[in-house]
Amino acid sequence: MEWAWRNRDQVLELFWQHTWLSVVPLVIGFAVAVPVGWYASRHPRLRGTLLGAGSVLYTIPSLALFVTLPGIIGTGFLDPLNVVVALSIYAVAIMVRTAADAFTSVSPAVPPASAGSASSCRWPDRSCWPASAWSASRPSAWSASVP
Repeated sequence: MEWAWRNRDQVLELFWQHTWLSVVPLVIGFAVAVPVGWYASRHPRLRGTLLGAGSVLYTIPSLALFVTLPGIIGTGFLDPLNVVVALSIYAVAIMVRTAADAFTSVSPAVPPASAGSASSCRWPDRSCWPASAWSASRPSAWSASVP
């Protein structure tokens, strides 16, 4: 513990570097995998192809990917962009199947039921209140004008 305290500047620098190299690929992976998973759940004919492509990406050994990727994207072996791209590929590969399964498991009756539930986000103040509280908090003349 004494070493960590004496070298806290280096420890904090490495902590933030690690955090950046971990969080950025997860965010990119999520941003790519959720729409692809949604598309795969809506198009059963392409589902197998999309999920298969994710599985193939996941089977690429990481060492081979880290060696091959710099030649493809034009970075150095130790460039942080190389790590971000590789980890983003793995994140997408894992999350696409999960997202597709999640979207497929939602019953077709759920979205219409949620639209008619007791809570709603409405304009003009865009706040989310239970419908009863919303109607009680505004003038009755607004009732007909707000969907």
